[in-house]
Amino acid sequence: MDYYEEIINIVQVNEKDEIVGPIERWKAHKENILHRALTIAIFFGGKVLLQHRKHPVFNSVFDMSISTHQIYDGERLIDDNQSIGSALKREFDINYSDLIKKPQFKGKVMYQFDDPQSKFFEREICYLYSCETKTLPQVNYDFAYGFSLMDLDELKQHESPVFPLLAPWVKEIINNEII
Repeated sequence: MDYYEEIINIVQVNEKDEIVGPIERWKAHKENILHRALTIAIFFGGKVLLQHRKHPVFNSVFDMSISTHQIYDGERLIDDNQSIGSALKREFDINYSDLIKKPQFKGKVMYQFDDPQSKFFEREICYLYSCETKTLPQVNYDFAYGFSLMDLDELKQHESPVFPLLAPWVKEIINNEII
């Protein structure tokens, strides 16, 4: 089954980032319900990996480097490290043993983005983690068109030609100086 067709329950939260309970991921995005997200910035050779995202809603944006959600396994909430590990493996075939620096929590930002074309919403509290990999990862073309490596200082420049192409949550992470 296609990953995007799977029924996956994510974490609904209130504005204080307190857990309300599980909610099906597409319901959260269609009904504008506040939930948690995870973004993982992967560094290689001093540069950040930008994923050219292949996604049913946020297609063709540049992500830093993977974005996913905390998910439930039945009634049990899977912790961030396990969710991050699954995303690294799924999207770039990276194992924790491939990392120089393990994922480190950098901060979080609450934001909202309405996409009138798709009728989907992003209303999230996005947790940012960063890690560093030993080798250049292999892209999984089920989730990305490809990727680029970019100097973080250049990426932060609003005048950069890449900045307008960034996913809305990445712009918020940059604008709030979380990375």
